[in-house]
Amino acid sequence: MKTLTILLMLAPIGALAASPFDGTWMMRPGSFHGSDKPYVFVVDQNEFRCENCGAPLSVKPDGQFHEVTGHGYDSIAAKLVDSRTLELTRRKDGKVLGIETFTASPDGAQLRVRVVEKSGEKPVTSHFVLKRSSDSRPEEGKHAVSGSWLITSFRETGGQPTTLKMTDDGFSWSQNGQHYEAKFDGNPVAIEGDPTHPMASVKKLSEGKVQETDTLNGKPIDETIFAVSPDGKSITVTDTDPQSGHTDSFVLDRRT
Repeated sequence: MKTLTILLMLAPIGALAASPFDGTWMMRPGSFHGSDKPYVFVVDQNEFRCENCGAPLSVKPDGQFHEVTGHGYDSIAAKLVDSRTLELTRRKDGKVLGIETFTASPDGAQLRVRVVEKSGEKPVTSHFVLKRSSDSRPEEGKHAVSGSWLITSFRETGGQPTTLKMTDDGFSWSQNGQHYEAKFDGNPVAIEGDPTHPMASVKKLSEGKVQETDTLNGKPIDETIFAVSPDGKSITVTDTDPQSGHTDSFVLDRRT
């Protein structure tokens, strides 16, 4: 009887040891909040340039692949499909990582962006809607995509769940065939399955908050903070690009 009592007392210890992060999570529809800082594109017959897409990015929009540096991809092709549509194709080591199609509305006030991301195990399609800043009408001779734009909405199809786990000394993340398991010692580890070869390091801010910093060739490219809600049913994710200054956020809901 004494042995049974001890076993019953010990049984909950394993369950209580689980962190509030442990489980699988899915992005809540409609929870995405875009950065208050606009994205700035300059597009004409001779150039596609993004002035705040991380590292400098400027290529001729001739539909051919051009080498770029400082990004996870090593080449990009820009194509002017028509007077209101631009298509970008990102590639790494000859493999297409993603295709982005930008389409400006006839009145030039809205921009729809369709992103087919192929860097994971399964392709994921995202749809963004952006509004033009009031003072950014394209100059004469510029493409309709030119200007400053703010994200107003986002939705995803084919999105994959995120699996998280925290232990006393580390944190792990997994999504769509990509994953890492890092210690809270600040040492970066490879994000396995990501063809752009970034590294991730993690910092425990509290029992319900973890900061992840991603680097590429030693340079910070992304900072993510995961914050669990008091009831443990959701996680607010705040994502900042240190190169461009853009900060986005969204909510993950617990599935298991």
